[in-house]
Amino acid sequence: MNRIEVFIATWNSEKTIESCLKSIKDTIPLPDIVIFDRNSTDRTKSIAECYGAKIISGEWNIGETRSLMCKFAKGKWFIMVDSDVYLEPDWFKIMVKYRDEILKYDSFVGALHGQSTPIYEPFRSYVLFERKNWSYPVKSIKRLDTCNTMLNRDAVKGFQTNAAVFEDYLLGEYLKTNGYNYYEIPAQAKHDTGQKDKLKKHARWAGAGMRIYGGVPFWKMFAALIRNPLFIYPFGLKRFGFFLHWNWLIGWIRCKNYLEL
Repeated sequence: MNRIEVFIATWNSEKTIESCLKSIKDTIPLPDIVIFDRNSTDRTKSIAECYGAKIISGEWNIGETRSLMCKFAKGKWFIMVDSDVYLEPDWFKIMVKYRDEILKYDSFVGALHGQSTPIYEPFRSYVLFERKNWSYPVKSIKRLDTCNTMLNRDAVKGFQTNAAVFEDYLLGEYLKTNGYNYYEIPAQAKHDTGQKDKLKKHARWAGAGMRIYGGVPFWKMFAALIRNPLFIYPFGLKRFGFFLHWNWLIGWIRCKNYLEL
C-alpha cells in the first residue's frame, strides 16, 4: 500500500497536536506525516517527532503554509489536517469511499472535506443546526474547509497566496476557476478550538476574511446580524447567533486588528 502524505500546520500547538497525530495514526494506513511549523517555542516539535513526523520550520502565515503544502505534495492525493482537529476512526475509509464513488461521474474532483464539529457548546449545536437538512455529498456551495481535507495534487498545483485569513476560501475559488469541484462529505472530525477564543476567531476569519477576500459589503453583514438571530436560528441559539454575527460585524469593521500576522 502506498503511503499517503498528511500535512499539518503548527504554531505552539502542544495542547492539541498529540491527540491530532494519534487520530491520524488510528484512521490512515501508513501516513507520511509532515509538520509545517511556524517556529514553535513550546513542545510541539518534540511531540511530533515522537510520532515519526517530518518537521519543516519557517516563518510563514497560514496562506503561505497552505501554498507550500500544495507545492510539496508528491502523491496523486494528499491530506491536510489542522493541529486542533481529531479525525474519527472511520474518517479515511469514508473519505476514500466517497472519493471513488464521485470520480465515477465527476472526473474533475479537486478536493473533498469532512465535517468538522466543534467540541464545545454552543458552537457544536450551531454547526449541527446548520447541517440538519443536508444530504451528501454537498458540491462546492460553501467555503472549502481545509481543516480535514483530501486534495488532488494536480488540481491545486500552482496555488499561491500570502493571505493571513480566508486562505481556504481562496483555495476553493482556485479550484473552481480551474474547472475543478470540491465536495463536503460525512467523514467526521472533532475541532478542539478553545471556547473562549472562538468568537474572536470568528471575528478574524469570518468578519475580516469576508471583507478582504470575500468582498462582502457592510450592509450584508449588518443585515445578517438582524435577520439571522431573529428569523433563522432556533430559540435556544438566538442569543448565541446574535453574538456570533456581532463578532463577524466587528471583525469586518476592524479587519486590520483581527488579521493573523
